[in-house]
Amino acid sequence: MRARRRATLPLVVVAVLVATMLLAGCAARKTDDTPIAESAGHDLAYKMPEGASLRYEMTSAMTQTVVVRDQSAETETTSASALTVNSTGMRNGAYRLDVTIDDMKIDVTGPGGSFSPDLASVIGQSFEMGLTAIGDEVDFPEHDAIQYDVGPAGKRSAVSMFSMMFPNVAGRPVEIGDTWTTTDGFTDEGDGFVMAIDFEAINTLAGFETFGGYECARITTMFTGTTSAGWKEGPADVTSEGDIEGTSVWYFAPKEGILVSDATESTGTSTILAMTPEGEMEIPATMVTKFETHIVP
Repeated sequence: MRARRRATLPLVVVAVLVATMLLAGCAARKTDDTPIAESAGHDLAYKMPEGASLRYEMTSAMTQTVVVRDQSAETETTSASALTVNSTGMRNGAYRLDVTIDDMKIDVTGPGGSFSPDLASVIGQSFEMGLTAIGDEVDFPEHDAIQYDVGPAGKRSAVSMFSMMFPNVAGRPVEIGDTWTTTDGFTDEGDGFVMAIDFEAINTLAGFETFGGYECARITTMFTGTTSAGWKEGPADVTSEGDIEGTSVWYFAPKEGILVSDATESTGTSTILAMTPEGEMEIPATMVTKFETHIVP
C-alpha cells in the first residue's frame, strides 16, 4: 500500500494516535471481586483448547474535529484488520495463542489530503499472547515487536491495538440482569511518543439469543475513561489529555467459550497543547468512534 498525498501535520499524527488508542475497543482485564451467594447461574468462560483456530475481522471509523485559530478542521480515520488466532494449549493458567495478522489497512483523510501508512511489512507477521478463562490478555509482546512506519511521525506498534481485544466475563456464575465492573488500560510508546488509556466499565448480562450462528449471551457495557498522549512535532512538544465515554454490545458463545461479536461506540473530548518556539497553542478536539470485532465463520 502506498502513501497518498500526506495530510497536514499534526492532524494526521493526532488522528493516527487516537485511532490506535481507540481501536482496542472496550475489553477489560480486571473484574470486581465482590462476593456473592452461590448461584446456579450461567458460567461464561473462554475456552481455547489446543488446536482451536478462530478468525476475526476488526473495523473502526473515527471522526476527529479540532479547532485551530477559530477554524474547524475534520479528520476521518478508518481501519480494518483480519486476524487468525490459533491455540497451542494451556500454560501457567492461560491459553497460549498464536496470532497472525492476515491483513491490515489504515486510511486517514484530513484537510490537507489523504494518508495511508505502508503496512506490507506487518501483514503475515505473528505474535504470541496468553488468554485466561475470564478474558485477561497476558504475556503480551513488547510494543516494538511488530511496527509500521507513519512517515515523519516515526514508527507505531501494530500489536498494542490487540491488547484489549477480548472483553472480560464476570469470572463467576451470572443470571440475566447481573452486572460486573471491569477496569483496564494500557500504555504504548514509540518514536518520541507515549500514549495511554484507562477506563472503567459496567457490564450487564442482558439475555440470550442466536447471533452469527451461535447461541450467545448478549452483554451490554457502559464505560468512561481518560486518554493521554505526548509526542514531538518538529520543534513543538505536543501533549493531549481527554475524557471518553461510550457503550458496547457484545455476544459471547458460552458453549464454545468464544467471543462472537463486539460493537462499540464512543465519544471523547480532549485538549491538545502544543509548545512551540513562537509560544503555546491550545487546540480543543472532539472524537466520535465506532469499532467492531466479529468472528468469521
